[in-house]
Amino acid sequence: MEAAYINLWGFFAKKEEEDLYLKHSIKEIQYRNRLGILVGGFAMLLVGLSDFSRVGNHHYLFYSLLARFIFFLFTLGIFFLFLKPKRIETVYKASLLFVILFAFLLNSIIFWLNPDKNIDILDLLTLPICTLIIYVFLIIPSMYHIIGGAIASTIYLYVISLFDNTEAYTIYVIFVILLVINFMGFYITRFLHKSRRSDFTKMQLIEKLNGIMKDEIEERKAIQERLQNVYLQITESLRYAGHLQMSMLPDHSVLKKKIQEEFIYYKPCDIVSGDFYWFTQKRNRMVIAVADCTGHGIPAAFMSIVGITMLEEIVEHKNILNANEILDALKENVIKMLKQTGKDDDAMDGMNITLCSIDFDNMELQFSGAFHNLLCIRNNEILEFKGDKMPISYYNASKPHFSNHIIPIQKDDCFYMYSDGITDQFGGSNNKKFSSRRLKECLFEYRNLNMKEQKEMLLTVFDHWSAGYSQTDDILLMGFRI
Repeated sequence: MEAAYINLWGFFAKKEEEDLYLKHSIKEIQYRNRLGILVGGFAMLLVGLSDFSRVGNHHYLFYSLLARFIFFLFTLGIFFLFLKPKRIETVYKASLLFVILFAFLLNSIIFWLNPDKNIDILDLLTLPICTLIIYVFLIIPSMYHIIGGAIASTIYLYVISLFDNTEAYTIYVIFVILLVINFMGFYITRFLHKSRRSDFTKMQLIEKLNGIMKDEIEERKAIQERLQNVYLQITESLRYAGHLQMSMLPDHSVLKKKIQEEFIYYKPCDIVSGDFYWFTQKRNRMVIAVADCTGHGIPAAFMSIVGITMLEEIVEHKNILNANEILDALKENVIKMLKQTGKDDDAMDGMNITLCSIDFDNMELQFSGAFHNLLCIRNNEILEFKGDKMPISYYNASKPHFSNHIIPIQKDDCFYMYSDGITDQFGGSNNKKFSSRRLKECLFEYRNLNMKEQKEMLLTVFDHWSAGYSQTDDILLMGFRI
Protein backbone atom coordinates (compact mmCIF):
# COMPACT_ATOMS: atom_id res chain seq x y z
CA MET A 1 0.00 0.00 0.00
CA GLU A 2 1.40 3.40 -0.96
CA ALA A 3 1.84 6.12 1.67
CA ALA A 4 -0.86 8.22 0.02
CA TYR A 5 -3.40 5.61 1.12
CA ILE A 6 -2.31 5.73 4.79
CA ASN A 7 -3.37 8.60 7.07
CA LEU A 8 -1.45 10.26 9.91
CA TRP A 9 -2.34 7.51 12.38
CA GLY A 10 -1.15 4.68 10.14
CA PHE A 11 -4.68 3.65 9.13
CA PHE A 12 -6.20 3.38 5.66
CA ALA A 13 -7.36 6.77 4.45
CA LYS A 14 -10.47 5.21 2.94
CA LYS A 15 -13.03 4.04 5.48
CA GLU A 16 -14.18 1.06 3.43
CA GLU A 17 -10.61 -0.22 3.21
CA GLU A 18 -10.09 0.25 6.96
CA ASP A 19 -13.36 -1.55 7.71
CA LEU A 20 -12.29 -4.42 5.46
CA TYR A 21 -8.94 -4.63 7.25
CA LEU A 22 -10.54 -4.58 10.72
CA LYS A 23 -13.06 -7.21 9.68
CA HIS A 24 -10.19 -9.43 8.58
CA SER A 25 -7.89 -8.64 11.56
CA ILE A 26 -10.34 -8.47 14.49
CA LYS A 27 -9.49 -11.97 15.70
CA GLU A 28 -5.75 -11.28 15.71
CA ILE A 29 -6.20 -7.85 17.40
CA GLN A 30 -8.49 -9.30 20.05
CA TYR A 31 -6.15 -12.22 20.72
CA ARG A 32 -3.04 -10.01 20.94
CA ASN A 33 -4.70 -7.47 23.26
CA ARG A 34 -6.34 -9.96 25.61
CA LEU A 35 -3.04 -11.82 25.93
CA GLY A 36 -1.07 -8.57 26.37
CA ILE A 37 -3.50 -7.30 29.04
CA LEU A 38 -3.29 -10.60 30.96
CA VAL A 39 0.52 -10.62 30.82
CA GLY A 40 0.55 -6.97 31.98
CA GLY A 41 -1.67 -7.78 34.94
CA PHE A 42 0.37 -10.86 35.82
CA ALA A 43 3.64 -8.91 35.56
CA MET A 44 2.22 -6.22 37.85
CA LEU A 45 1.38 -8.92 40.41
CA LEU A 46 4.78 -10.63 40.21
CA VAL A 47 6.72 -7.35 40.57
CA GLY A 48 4.71 -6.69 43.74
CA LEU A 49 6.19 -9.80 45.33
CA SER A 50 9.65 -8.30 44.97
CA ASP A 51 8.58 -5.37 47.11
CA PHE A 52 8.95 -7.55 50.23
CA SER A 53 12.72 -7.60 49.78
CA ARG A 54 13.16 -3.82 49.38
CA VAL A 55 10.27 -2.20 51.21
CA GLY A 56 9.63 -2.16 54.90
CA ASN A 57 6.87 -4.34 56.21
CA HIS A 58 4.10 -1.73 56.69
CA HIS A 59 0.45 -1.40 55.82
CA TYR A 60 1.14 0.48 52.52
CA LEU A 61 2.83 -2.65 51.19
CA PHE A 62 -0.34 -4.67 51.75
CA TYR A 63 -2.42 -1.91 50.12
CA SER A 64 -0.23 -2.12 47.06
CA LEU A 65 -0.43 -5.92 46.94
CA LEU A 66 -4.20 -5.80 47.27
CA ALA A 67 -4.39 -3.24 44.44
CA ARG A 68 -2.12 -5.36 42.27
CA PHE A 69 -4.26 -8.42 42.92
CA ILE A 70 -7.49 -6.59 42.09
CA PHE A 71 -5.88 -5.25 38.90
CA PHE A 72 -4.81 -8.79 37.97
CA LEU A 73 -8.39 -10.00 38.45
CA PHE A 74 -9.49 -7.15 36.16
CA THR A 75 -7.07 -8.27 33.45
CA LEU A 76 -8.10 -11.90 33.98
CA GLY A 77 -11.73 -10.90 33.53
CA ILE A 78 -10.94 -9.14 30.24
CA PHE A 79 -8.98 -12.19 29.10
CA PHE A 80 -11.98 -14.50 29.54
CA LEU A 81 -14.49 -11.88 28.41
CA PHE A 82 -12.72 -11.56 25.09
CA LEU A 83 -12.80 -15.29 24.37
CA LYS A 84 -15.88 -14.58 22.26
CA PRO A 85 -15.71 -12.14 19.34
CA LYS A 86 -16.29 -8.49 20.26
CA ARG A 87 -16.70 -5.31 18.30
CA ILE A 88 -13.40 -3.61 17.51
CA GLU A 89 -14.42 -0.46 19.41
CA THR A 90 -15.00 -2.57 22.54
CA VAL A 91 -11.53 -4.10 22.27
CA TYR A 92 -9.92 -0.67 21.78
CA LYS A 93 -11.76 0.92 24.71
CA ALA A 94 -10.96 -1.98 27.04
CA SER A 95 -7.30 -1.74 26.03
CA LEU A 96 -7.25 2.04 26.64
CA LEU A 97 -8.89 1.51 30.04
CA PHE A 98 -6.17 -1.02 30.86
CA VAL A 99 -3.44 1.49 29.95
CA ILE A 100 -4.96 4.24 32.13
CA LEU A 101 -5.58 1.92 35.09
CA PHE A 102 -2.08 0.47 34.71
CA ALA A 103 -0.52 3.94 34.83
CA PHE A 104 -2.74 5.10 37.72
CA LEU A 105 -2.06 1.96 39.75
CA LEU A 106 1.67 2.07 39.07
CA ASN A 107 1.88 5.72 40.16
CA SER A 108 -0.20 5.01 43.25
CA ILE A 109 2.02 2.11 44.24
CA ILE A 110 5.13 4.25 43.77
CA PHE A 111 3.62 6.86 46.10
CA TRP A 112 2.44 4.31 48.70
CA LEU A 113 5.74 2.43 48.87
CA ASN A 114 7.72 5.59 49.58
CA PRO A 115 5.97 7.13 52.60
CA ASP A 116 9.16 8.92 53.63
CA LYS A 117 8.93 11.02 50.44
CA ASN A 118 12.25 9.69 49.11
CA ILE A 119 11.91 7.87 45.74
CA ASP A 120 14.33 5.23 44.51
CA ILE A 121 15.94 5.55 41.04
CA LEU A 122 14.36 2.21 40.05
CA ASP A 123 10.93 3.68 40.64
CA LEU A 124 11.82 6.68 38.48
CA LEU A 125 12.36 4.38 35.46
CA THR A 126 9.44 2.04 36.03
CA LEU A 127 6.71 3.93 34.20
CA PRO A 128 8.78 4.93 31.10
CA ILE A 129 9.85 1.32 30.59
CA CYS A 130 6.34 -0.06 31.09
CA THR A 131 4.91 2.59 28.74
CA LEU A 132 7.30 1.61 25.98
CA ILE A 133 6.43 -2.09 26.43
CA ILE A 134 2.71 -1.32 26.22
CA TYR A 135 3.26 0.57 22.98
CA VAL A 136 4.85 -2.51 21.43
CA PHE A 137 2.56 -5.25 22.70
CA LEU A 138 -0.91 -3.73 22.49
CA ILE A 139 -2.67 -3.17 19.16
CA ILE A 140 -4.75 -0.03 19.66
CA PRO A 141 -5.16 3.17 17.62
CA SER A 142 -2.30 5.66 17.83
CA MET A 143 -4.55 8.34 19.25
CA TYR A 144 -5.48 5.99 22.13
CA HIS A 145 -1.79 5.52 22.86
CA ILE A 146 -1.34 9.30 22.92
CA ILE A 147 -4.29 9.71 25.30
CA GLY A 148 -3.07 6.93 27.57
CA GLY A 149 0.52 8.16 27.41
CA ALA A 150 -0.49 11.75 28.17
CA ILE A 151 -2.60 10.71 31.18
CA ALA A 152 0.07 8.35 32.51
CA SER A 153 2.86 10.91 32.02
CA THR A 154 0.89 13.70 33.69
CA ILE A 155 0.08 11.55 36.73
CA TYR A 156 3.68 10.34 36.88
CA LEU A 157 5.20 13.83 36.77
CA TYR A 158 2.75 15.01 39.44
CA VAL A 159 3.54 12.05 41.74
CA ILE A 160 7.34 12.37 41.56
CA SER A 161 7.07 16.11 42.16
CA LEU A 162 5.65 15.25 45.63
CA PHE A 163 8.88 13.54 46.69
CA ASP A 164 11.52 15.49 48.62
CA ASN A 165 14.53 14.05 46.76
CA THR A 166 13.33 14.97 43.25
CA GLU A 167 14.69 18.27 42.07
CA ALA A 168 13.29 20.42 39.29
CA TYR A 169 16.12 19.28 37.01
CA THR A 170 15.21 15.62 37.62
CA ILE A 171 11.58 16.31 36.83
CA TYR A 172 12.61 18.11 33.65
CA VAL A 173 14.77 15.15 32.59
CA ILE A 174 11.93 12.74 33.33
CA PHE A 175 9.59 14.97 31.31
CA VAL A 176 11.97 14.88 28.35
CA ILE A 177 12.33 11.09 28.66
CA LEU A 178 8.56 10.66 28.75
CA LEU A 179 8.17 13.00 25.78
CA VAL A 180 10.72 11.03 23.76
CA ILE A 181 9.16 7.72 24.76
CA ASN A 182 5.69 8.90 23.79
CA PHE A 183 7.03 10.20 20.48
CA MET A 184 8.84 6.90 19.90
CA GLY A 185 5.70 5.05 20.92
CA PHE A 186 3.64 7.02 18.44
CA TYR A 187 6.21 6.28 15.70
CA ILE A 188 6.38 2.56 16.63
CA THR A 189 2.59 2.27 16.75
CA ARG A 190 2.15 4.06 13.42
CA PHE A 191 4.92 1.96 11.85
CA LEU A 192 3.32 -1.28 13.07
CA HIS A 193 -0.11 -0.16 11.86
CA LYS A 194 1.31 0.65 8.40
CA SER A 195 3.22 -2.62 8.27
CA ARG A 196 0.17 -4.68 9.19
CA ARG A 197 -1.98 -2.88 6.63
CA SER A 198 0.73 -3.14 4.00
CA ASP A 199 0.93 -6.89 4.61
CA PHE A 200 -2.85 -7.07 4.45
CA THR A 201 -2.86 -5.18 1.15
CA LYS A 202 -0.22 -7.50 -0.29
CA MET A 203 -2.20 -10.50 0.91
CA GLN A 204 -5.36 -9.07 -0.69
CA LEU A 205 -3.45 -8.47 -3.91
CA ILE A 206 -2.09 -12.02 -3.84
CA GLU A 207 -5.58 -13.39 -3.21
CA LYS A 208 -6.91 -11.25 -6.04
CA LEU A 209 -4.14 -12.45 -8.36
CA ASN A 210 -4.77 -16.02 -7.23
CA GLY A 211 -8.44 -15.50 -8.00
CA ILE A 212 -7.58 -14.11 -11.41
CA MET A 213 -5.16 -16.95 -12.03
CA LYS A 214 -7.76 -19.45 -10.86
CA ASP A 215 -10.31 -17.90 -13.21
CA GLU A 216 -7.76 -17.96 -16.05
CA ILE A 217 -6.90 -21.58 -15.26
CA GLU A 218 -10.59 -22.48 -15.23
CA GLU A 219 -11.09 -20.55 -18.46
CA ARG A 220 -8.10 -22.26 -20.04
CA LYS A 221 -9.39 -25.62 -18.87
CA ALA A 222 -12.77 -24.82 -20.42
CA ILE A 223 -11.07 -23.69 -23.64
CA GLN A 224 -8.89 -26.79 -23.59
CA GLU A 225 -11.94 -28.99 -23.12
CA ARG A 226 -13.73 -27.21 -25.96
CA LEU A 227 -10.63 -27.54 -28.15
CA GLN A 228 -10.37 -31.19 -27.22
CA ASN A 229 -14.00 -31.74 -28.15
CA VAL A 230 -13.52 -29.83 -31.41
CA TYR A 231 -10.33 -31.81 -32.06
CA LEU A 232 -12.14 -35.09 -31.42
CA GLN A 233 -14.99 -34.02 -33.69
CA ILE A 234 -12.60 -32.93 -36.41
CA THR A 235 -10.55 -36.09 -36.02
CA GLU A 236 -13.68 -38.21 -36.18
CA SER A 237 -14.83 -36.29 -39.25
CA LEU A 238 -11.40 -36.73 -40.85
CA ARG A 239 -11.47 -40.46 -40.12
CA TYR A 240 -14.84 -40.69 -41.79
CA ALA A 241 -13.54 -38.56 -44.68
CA GLY A 242 -10.52 -40.85 -44.88
CA HIS A 243 -12.85 -43.85 -44.98
CA LEU A 244 -14.83 -42.23 -47.81
CA GLN A 245 -11.62 -41.38 -49.65
CA MET A 246 -10.37 -44.96 -49.32
CA SER A 247 -13.71 -46.24 -50.61
CA MET A 248 -13.26 -44.15 -53.76
CA LEU A 249 -9.93 -45.79 -54.54
CA PRO A 250 -10.26 -48.69 -57.01
CA ASP A 251 -10.35 -52.35 -56.02
CA HIS A 252 -7.04 -54.17 -56.52
CA SER A 253 -8.87 -57.05 -58.18
CA VAL A 254 -9.23 -54.85 -61.28
CA LEU A 255 -5.43 -54.90 -61.70
CA LYS A 256 -5.12 -58.65 -61.20
CA LYS A 257 -7.21 -59.35 -64.33
CA LYS A 258 -4.40 -58.18 -66.62
CA ILE A 259 -1.37 -57.55 -64.38
CA GLN A 260 0.83 -60.48 -63.36
CA GLU A 261 1.94 -58.98 -60.01
CA GLU A 262 1.56 -55.62 -58.28
CA PHE A 263 2.07 -53.80 -55.01
CA ILE A 264 0.87 -50.44 -53.67
CA TYR A 265 2.51 -48.63 -50.77
CA TYR A 266 0.07 -45.91 -49.69
CA LYS A 267 0.75 -43.92 -46.51
CA PRO A 268 -1.06 -40.58 -45.92
CA CYS A 269 0.82 -37.95 -43.93
CA ASP A 270 -2.43 -37.05 -42.17
CA ILE A 271 -5.64 -38.99 -41.80
CA VAL A 272 -6.66 -38.01 -45.32
CA SER A 273 -4.28 -37.85 -48.26
CA GLY A 274 -3.55 -35.70 -51.28
CA ASP A 275 -1.98 -38.65 -53.09
CA PHE A 276 -4.24 -41.10 -54.87
CA TYR A 277 -4.00 -44.00 -57.26
CA TRP A 278 -6.57 -44.92 -59.85
CA PHE A 279 -6.94 -47.60 -62.49
CA THR A 280 -9.62 -49.09 -64.65
CA GLN A 281 -9.98 -51.58 -67.49
CA LYS A 282 -11.60 -50.30 -70.68
CA ARG A 283 -11.97 -52.93 -73.41
CA ASN A 284 -8.52 -54.51 -73.62
CA ARG A 285 -6.75 -51.53 -72.14
CA MET A 286 -5.66 -50.88 -68.58
CA VAL A 287 -5.34 -47.21 -67.51
CA ILE A 288 -3.26 -46.69 -64.35
CA ALA A 289 -2.56 -43.36 -62.62
CA VAL A 290 -0.56 -42.24 -59.57
CA ALA A 291 -1.18 -38.60 -58.63
CA ASP A 292 0.07 -36.11 -56.07
CA CYS A 293 -2.29 -33.18 -55.43
CA THR A 294 -1.11 -29.76 -54.27
CA GLY A 295 -0.22 -29.82 -50.58
CA HIS A 296 -1.47 -32.54 -48.25
CA GLY A 297 -4.22 -32.99 -45.69
CA ILE A 298 -7.79 -31.74 -46.16
CA PRO A 299 -7.28 -29.35 -49.15
CA ALA A 300 -5.27 -31.94 -51.07
CA ALA A 301 -7.80 -34.66 -50.16
CA PHE A 302 -10.59 -32.60 -51.75
CA MET A 303 -8.44 -32.22 -54.84
CA SER A 304 -7.82 -35.96 -54.95
CA ILE A 305 -11.57 -36.64 -54.97
CA VAL A 306 -11.90 -34.15 -57.82
CA GLY A 307 -9.09 -35.93 -59.68
CA ILE A 308 -10.66 -39.38 -59.26
CA THR A 309 -14.05 -38.10 -60.37
CA MET A 310 -12.60 -36.38 -63.42
CA LEU A 311 -10.55 -39.41 -64.47
CA GLU A 312 -13.64 -41.60 -64.31
CA GLU A 313 -15.55 -39.08 -66.41
CA ILE A 314 -12.76 -38.81 -69.02
CA VAL A 315 -11.97 -42.52 -69.36
CA GLU A 316 -15.21 -44.31 -68.51
CA HIS A 317 -17.73 -41.92 -70.06
CA LYS A 318 -15.81 -40.03 -72.75
CA ASN A 319 -13.79 -43.14 -73.77
CA ILE A 320 -10.51 -41.21 -74.00
CA LEU A 321 -7.76 -43.85 -73.66
CA ASN A 322 -4.55 -42.28 -74.98
CA ALA A 323 -2.34 -41.23 -72.08
CA ASN A 324 -1.54 -37.69 -73.22
CA GLU A 325 -5.15 -37.01 -74.23
CA ILE A 326 -6.33 -38.07 -70.78
CA LEU A 327 -3.95 -35.59 -69.14
CA ASP A 328 -4.92 -32.83 -71.59
CA ALA A 329 -8.57 -33.34 -70.75
CA LEU A 330 -7.83 -33.58 -67.02
CA LYS A 331 -5.87 -30.33 -67.10
CA GLU A 332 -8.60 -28.56 -69.06
CA ASN A 333 -11.25 -29.69 -66.55
CA VAL A 334 -9.17 -28.61 -63.50
CA ILE A 335 -8.51 -25.15 -64.96
CA LYS A 336 -12.18 -24.75 -65.81
CA MET A 337 -13.47 -25.99 -62.47
CA LEU A 338 -11.05 -23.83 -60.40
CA LYS A 339 -11.51 -20.86 -62.75
CA GLN A 340 -7.75 -20.46 -63.18
CA THR A 341 -6.72 -17.58 -65.47
CA GLY A 342 -3.12 -17.03 -64.40
CA LYS A 343 -3.87 -14.01 -62.20
CA ASP A 344 -2.01 -13.64 -58.92
CA ASP A 345 -5.12 -14.15 -56.80
CA ASP A 346 -6.15 -17.35 -58.63
CA ALA A 347 -6.09 -20.67 -56.79
CA MET A 348 -3.11 -22.50 -58.30
CA ASP A 349 -4.19 -25.89 -56.96
CA GLY A 350 -3.75 -28.90 -59.18
CA MET A 351 -1.77 -32.10 -59.27
CA ASN A 352 1.28 -33.89 -60.60
CA ILE A 353 0.60 -37.27 -62.11
CA THR A 354 2.01 -40.38 -63.75
CA LEU A 355 -0.44 -42.05 -66.12
CA CYS A 356 -0.04 -45.23 -68.12
CA SER A 357 -2.41 -46.64 -70.73
CA ILE A 358 -1.51 -50.28 -71.46
CA ASP A 359 -2.67 -51.92 -74.69
CA PHE A 360 -2.37 -55.68 -74.12
CA ASP A 361 -3.44 -56.52 -77.70
CA ASN A 362 -0.48 -54.67 -79.21
CA MET A 363 1.79 -55.10 -76.14
CA GLU A 364 2.58 -51.42 -75.82
CA LEU A 365 2.38 -48.93 -72.98
CA GLN A 366 1.59 -45.25 -73.38
CA PHE A 367 3.06 -43.00 -70.68
CA SER A 368 2.35 -39.35 -70.04
CA GLY A 369 3.47 -37.46 -66.96
CA ALA A 370 3.02 -34.08 -65.29
CA PHE A 371 6.21 -33.45 -63.32
CA HIS A 372 6.34 -37.22 -62.65
CA ASN A 373 8.51 -39.89 -64.25
CA LEU A 374 8.04 -43.60 -64.94
CA LEU A 375 10.64 -46.23 -64.03
CA CYS A 376 11.03 -49.53 -65.88
CA ILE A 377 13.31 -52.49 -65.09
CA ARG A 378 13.91 -54.81 -68.03
CA ASN A 379 16.67 -57.35 -68.60
CA ASN A 380 18.71 -56.17 -65.60
CA GLU A 381 18.54 -52.60 -66.81
CA ILE A 382 16.66 -49.68 -65.24
CA LEU A 383 15.02 -47.22 -67.62
CA GLU A 384 13.51 -43.87 -66.74
CA PHE A 385 10.93 -42.06 -68.88
CA LYS A 386 10.58 -38.36 -68.16
CA GLY A 387 7.24 -36.62 -67.78
CA ASP A 388 6.56 -33.08 -68.94
CA LYS A 389 7.59 -30.25 -66.64
CA MET A 390 4.13 -28.81 -66.28
CA PRO A 391 1.35 -29.61 -63.76
CA ILE A 392 -2.32 -30.42 -64.11
CA SER A 393 -3.32 -26.77 -63.56
CA TYR A 394 -2.77 -23.40 -65.16
CA TYR A 395 0.93 -22.90 -65.87
CA ASN A 396 2.48 -20.02 -67.79
CA ALA A 397 5.22 -22.17 -69.31
CA SER A 398 2.89 -25.00 -70.34
CA LYS A 399 3.12 -26.68 -73.71
CA PRO A 400 -0.09 -27.02 -75.76
CA HIS A 401 -0.31 -30.77 -75.07
CA PHE A 402 1.30 -33.40 -72.88
CA SER A 403 3.84 -35.74 -74.50
CA ASN A 404 2.86 -39.34 -75.20
CA HIS A 405 5.64 -41.91 -74.77
CA ILE A 406 4.86 -45.20 -76.53
CA ILE A 407 6.87 -48.02 -74.94
CA PRO A 408 6.87 -51.59 -76.32
CA ILE A 409 6.41 -54.01 -73.45
CA GLN A 410 7.23 -57.63 -72.93
CA LYS A 411 6.55 -60.22 -70.30
CA ASP A 412 8.24 -59.65 -66.89
CA ASP A 413 8.75 -55.93 -67.47
CA CYS A 414 8.45 -54.11 -64.13
CA PHE A 415 7.11 -50.55 -63.97
CA TYR A 416 7.15 -48.19 -60.98
CA MET A 417 5.09 -45.02 -60.41
CA TYR A 418 5.52 -42.84 -57.33
CA SER A 419 4.85 -39.43 -55.76
CA ASP A 420 7.60 -37.24 -54.33
CA GLY A 421 6.60 -38.12 -50.75
CA ILE A 422 8.95 -41.09 -50.67
CA THR A 423 11.91 -39.38 -52.35
CA ASP A 424 11.61 -36.17 -50.29
CA GLN A 425 11.41 -37.93 -46.91
CA PHE A 426 14.22 -36.83 -44.59
CA GLY A 427 16.20 -39.39 -42.63
CA GLY A 428 19.49 -41.16 -42.26
CA SER A 429 22.41 -40.09 -40.08
CA ASN A 430 22.86 -36.80 -41.97
CA ASN A 431 19.18 -35.78 -42.17
CA LYS A 432 19.06 -35.93 -45.97
CA LYS A 433 16.29 -36.80 -48.42
CA PHE A 434 15.76 -40.42 -49.42
CA SER A 435 16.10 -39.23 -53.07
CA SER A 436 15.10 -40.81 -56.37
CA ARG A 437 18.65 -42.16 -56.77
CA ARG A 438 18.37 -44.23 -53.59
CA LEU A 439 14.88 -45.41 -54.61
CA LYS A 440 16.21 -46.60 -58.00
CA GLU A 441 19.10 -48.41 -56.32
CA CYS A 442 16.72 -50.26 -53.99
CA LEU A 443 14.31 -51.21 -56.80
CA PHE A 444 17.15 -52.42 -58.96
CA GLU A 445 18.68 -54.43 -56.10
CA TYR A 446 15.42 -56.25 -55.41
CA ARG A 447 14.39 -56.64 -59.09
CA ASN A 448 14.52 -60.45 -59.04
CA LEU A 449 12.10 -60.74 -56.12
CA ASN A 450 8.38 -60.94 -56.62
CA MET A 451 6.38 -57.74 -56.12
CA LYS A 452 5.26 -58.57 -52.59
CA GLU A 453 8.84 -59.28 -51.50
CA GLN A 454 10.08 -56.12 -53.25
CA LYS A 455 7.59 -54.05 -51.23
CA GLU A 456 8.65 -55.69 -47.95
CA MET A 457 12.36 -55.17 -48.60
CA LEU A 458 11.82 -51.59 -49.76
CA LEU A 459 9.74 -50.76 -46.68
CA THR A 460 12.43 -52.23 -44.41
CA VAL A 461 15.05 -49.95 -45.95
CA PHE A 462 12.76 -46.92 -45.98
CA ASP A 463 11.55 -47.37 -42.40
CA HIS A 464 15.11 -47.73 -41.17
CA TRP A 465 16.05 -44.57 -43.09
CA SER A 466 13.17 -42.46 -41.73
CA ALA A 467 13.26 -43.80 -38.15
CA GLY A 468 13.14 -40.89 -35.69
CA TYR A 469 11.93 -38.40 -38.31
CA SER A 470 8.37 -37.19 -38.83
CA GLN A 471 6.71 -37.90 -42.14
CA THR A 472 6.89 -34.80 -44.35
CA ASP A 473 4.38 -35.64 -47.09
CA ASP A 474 1.91 -38.23 -48.33
CA ILE A 475 3.67 -41.32 -49.69
CA LEU A 476 2.52 -43.36 -52.67
CA LEU A 477 4.50 -45.97 -54.61
CA MET A 478 3.03 -48.48 -57.08
CA GLY A 479 4.82 -51.28 -58.83
CA PHE A 480 3.49 -53.84 -61.30
CA ARG A 481 4.89 -56.62 -63.46
CA ILE A 482 3.59 -57.29 -66.98
